[in-house]
Amino acid sequence: MKVSDLFNSNDYQRGFIDGKKAAELKNDKNFIRSGMSLKFAVHGSHAIDTYNKGYNDGYEQFLKSQISQKVEFVTPAKEETVVTEKSTSFQKSSFNINNKNFSKMQSLETQLEALHQLRSFLNEFKEELRAKMQIYNEKVNSLRENALSREIATNYDSSYCVPNNQKLWQLIEIMEQADMKYINENIAKTEEAIETARLNYNG
Repeated sequence: MKVSDLFNSNDYQRGFIDGKKAAELKNDKNFIRSGMSLKFAVHGSHAIDTYNKGYNDGYEQFLKSQISQKVEFVTPAKEETVVTEKSTSFQKSSFNINNKNFSKMQSLETQLEALHQLRSFLNEFKEELRAKMQIYNEKVNSLRENALSREIATNYDSSYCVPNNQKLWQLIEIMEQADMKYINENIAKTEEAIETARLNYNG
């Protein structure tokens, strides 16, 4: 990578190439390489977002090109087999079914990506809550030791500080046991639906 390229946060082209290659090899979408770039270290999430968009575009462009190659238009000519109305209708029906399966697969893959993003966000959010809670407690302790009277500090601890900590821990626990469970279940269901749509499309 050129030094000048490093200061460009757009990683679309690398994603496009990776996505197209994955489709050519008939591999499932895999965004693991989105963070394997110096651009990510410099620019953060924007580099990942542009990589993911390029990956999706490259993957979908190759699949669309395969669809167009599957549709063969026969031009009637002397001493050539003429496509009957019935067979033409069957071709169009097969093409429409393929299109529907492809569109469904695209929609499911977009949903799967969104679910993974939501899971990553919640994991980051939980860590931020833990960090903020630690800062909060440290600040309260500092003021208790250096400025607040014993009466005010005691009342604040029992009426606010302790309940606040309990509520934050409850929120984190809900995210871990309920939110994440729901998201993981839907990731599994979406992956299964994508595989079914892919089998129907290839079939």
